[in-house]
Amino acid sequence: MSESARDTAGSVAEAARQVPDTVISQTQGNPVAVGLVAFGAGLLAATLIPPSEPEQRLAGTLRDEAQPLQDELKAAGQQVVHDVKSSAQQGAQQVKQRASEAAGTVQDDVKSSAQEVKSQAQP
Repeated sequence: MSESARDTAGSVAEAARQVPDTVISQTQGNPVAVGLVAFGAGLLAATLIPPSEPEQRLAGTLRDEAQPLQDELKAAGQQVVHDVKSSAQQGAQQVKQRASEAAGTVQDDVKSSAQEVKSQAQP
């Protein structure tokens, strides 16, 4: 078991050593691939390096400057929710009223039809 673990570790180490050669051979003559590899390496490096003090200050400044905009957007969103809710309540009330009116009309029609059938059924 330890021998297979050593073989696996050796295979992984060999594959890791071959990565630079493989990347070079696959990207040779292909500037897009070279650009993508460089971009990926830059992203990796950016995640490993902590932000500098000027970057942290700039992020704090941007956060402070964005706060009024966030507050304004939040207020606008709340207004939209209020307007939609109000419209939905009015619509529901109108539907309820029309359904009640329709039910009354149907009841009247049924009573009228029943009386008509009754009067026709009597000799």
